[in-house]
Amino acid sequence: MKKVEKKSDNDREALVKQSNKLINARFMMTLLERRIFLKMVSMIKPTDKDFQDVLIEVKDVIEDTLVQGNSLYAELRKATSRLLKHVCELDEGKQIVQVSLISSATYIKGKAIIKLRFDPALKPYLLELKKNFTVFGLRQALKLRSYYSLRIYELLKQFAGTGYRLMPLEDLRFALGIKDEYANYADFKKRVILKAQEELANTDMKFEFNEVKSGRKVVAIEFKFSKNNGIKELEYFSEDKMKIVNDLLETGLTEPQVKEILSAGLSEKDIYKTLYDVAIANLNGKIENRAAYTYKVLKSKAGLS
Repeated sequence: MKKVEKKSDNDREALVKQSNKLINARFMMTLLERRIFLKMVSMIKPTDKDFQDVLIEVKDVIEDTLVQGNSLYAELRKATSRLLKHVCELDEGKQIVQVSLISSATYIKGKAIIKLRFDPALKPYLLELKKNFTVFGLRQALKLRSYYSLRIYELLKQFAGTGYRLMPLEDLRFALGIKDEYANYADFKKRVILKAQEELANTDMKFEFNEVKSGRKVVAIEFKFSKNNGIKELEYFSEDKMKIVNDLLETGLTEPQVKEILSAGLSEKDIYKTLYDVAIANLNGKIENRAAYTYKVLKSKAGLS
């Protein structure tokens, strides 16, 4: 059997997968803090059953954030210190659940590496998610230069398969962590909604919006955006497809690759036969990169190569 050329992890799209409840939770943080958190989430593996220490190289944070120069380490320490104290609020129906985000942060001297760990209470919202979750590419999110724009990007991504989201103004302010700021709607519109519209125009979630009024008062925002825009997210699949979706992810395939294979109409029987054959070949040491080989074979069977 021909060996497949090994593919660098850097060539793959880093994905952020979160429970929809976490997407809609209240966060009060800075852009840098949110970026660190999303980078941590993107490093969770589909097969993880417990949280592992997350190692982030400082050079990656430099590339992905606006913080530069000698102030970088100081700003990162401030950001992780605030993250340690940060509590997000999740709406669980009849109760609001308060959950910490990270339980520890360590700076490894001389190696320019930060070691972080999620708070265990986040497990139901980040690990082994089978339904009611949202996936998006980290690269798209890191393009944004405003915290509110980044959060609106996440909120709209949850409904990427519909092209529409209606959010009561109160719920939107809750999710954005806005309490007393921008109490005047005109200010909120200018500083938050229009700013996000401008920034998201350069991502895969360009949107238009309408104001829903009760009398003269704006009570909700109706967001409209293109379906199937940019990365084809996994939330497009029905719940009965989620087992095979997760089985494919566990082989190391990326989210866009899984979407491509399942959209091609390949039968589940053919997919599982391929996964079995690849698993045997992998155990026998006949392939170097399980994910790359699986993707190649499935593409061939689906007539995509």
